[in-house]
Amino acid sequence: MDTLTVLMQDLLTQNHALRRENEELMDQVRRLLCEKANLLAQVWPPACPVEFPATFKAMQPLAGNLIEIERTTQDHAPAT
Repeated sequence: MDTLTVLMQDLLTQNHALRRENEELMDQVRRLLCEKANLLAQVWPPACPVEFPATFKAMQPLAGNLIEIERTTQDHAPAT
């Protein structure tokens, strides 16, 4: 009976240590996600459209689509 009690105590101790480590890892993940959001907010492209040089006039329809896509994704960017 004592062996079983010792085994159970060891398992509970390991479980407690793993739960504590899991909480620490989840906290690190939360901090990393916040840092990523802050960094993305710093490098996010400006909302104003950029005028294309005359040499790119042939690409203007494509550029218009890209600007529209960028505006759409920027609406869903993380808030700072």
